[in-house]
Amino acid sequence: MKWVITLDGGEVDLEGLSSEDRRKVVLIQLPTVALTELNATIAENGIMFSVSSREPRAAVLRCFNTVGRCVVDRRVSIAAGDNTISLATPGWRSGPYIAVLDMDDERRVARWVRP
Repeated sequence: MKWVITLDGGEVDLEGLSSEDRRKVVLIQLPTVALTELNATIAENGIMFSVSSREPRAAVLRCFNTVGRCVVDRRVSIAAGDNTISLATPGWRSGPYIAVLDMDDERRVARWVRP
């Protein structure tokens, strides 16, 4: 069994718990804004996007190449707190790409260059 604690600001003191009980605690720190910036990190054979949200949401992730062609159009679920979206990119050509994450009335954009 796990304890999930969602923090909307503030802190939590786990000093009174045993080390075994501390491993059962999952802390989720909500961001101070509704949705943080979308960050792209190049990984081996793929790309990883990170974004944080104050509440769970459905979103659409689209990636575009240099000529504006949509190479990915995927529905994703965003949970409250920190999120990581992994995307395999085998066969993608080297060059700049743009990712657009649309959630309700919010849009976040990330840019990266595939080596």
